[in-house]
Amino acid sequence: MSLETFAKDSEIHNYFKDTDYYSEKEVVDLIDSSIDKLTKPTRLDRAIQKADEEMFLKESGDRPGVRSVMLLFTDGRSHPNTNVSQYTQDIKDIKVRQLFG
Repeated sequence: MSLETFAKDSEIHNYFKDTDYYSEKEVVDLIDSSIDKLTKPTRLDRAIQKADEEMFLKESGDRPGVRSVMLLFTDGRSHPNTNVSQYTQDIKDIKVRQLFG
């Protein structure tokens, strides 16, 4: 499991390869300690970009041939300054990497 939170900035709290978060209790504790830090504005674009560039990589513990799933909890809006074409490309890159990576 890998966890990323986002607001003004995006932060990856752990990567797939981090063995400290392999038990259910450790994951719940990580989520509980991370979620209360969320603030505005919602920069969904930056979160998707960071996931594309840092999270879903072999070096971060993502395993080729094993399906990866992203659960995204958001209010559904991103900051007005979102670069929509870059945001769309980052989403496509994640999908393609997961299908063929």
